[in-house]
Amino acid sequence: MSFVQERLDLAYNMAVDIWALGVVGYELLNGCPPFTCHDKKETEKRIQSGLMPEFVVEVSDSAREFVYSCLTGDAEQRPTAWALLRQPWIKVNTHTYASSSTSRAARLPTQPQLGSIQEAHERASGNAARTSKP
Repeated sequence: MSFVQERLDLAYNMAVDIWALGVVGYELLNGCPPFTCHDKKETEKRIQSGLMPEFVVEVSDSAREFVYSCLTGDAEQRPTAWALLRQPWIKVNTHTYASSSTSRAARLPTQPQLGSIQEAHERASGNAARTSKP
């Protein structure tokens, strides 16, 4: 029996990507993974405990808030990618980048383009409608 067949209770959705973003963000800021222990079982216990990993370097409150919001244990309570774009740490750093660029692509959109996001997600998951557009 494969792992997927054994764990049908596991579901993958966008909240998993947000959690992974928190792990990567933590690692980029600290230089080490957030929950890693000497053995796999202990790492799993740390993740499941719901306790946030401590930062080993000094980071801004807004950076810490960003990472911790991504690592929220309850997937339904995690922010969406759109909400993360509006967090202070991202807004401040993106504004600095966008201000120095002449490219419109560097600027944050004013509203989500849900149609294109949904279409891209459907294409990636193989559920895209097989219709041709003029």
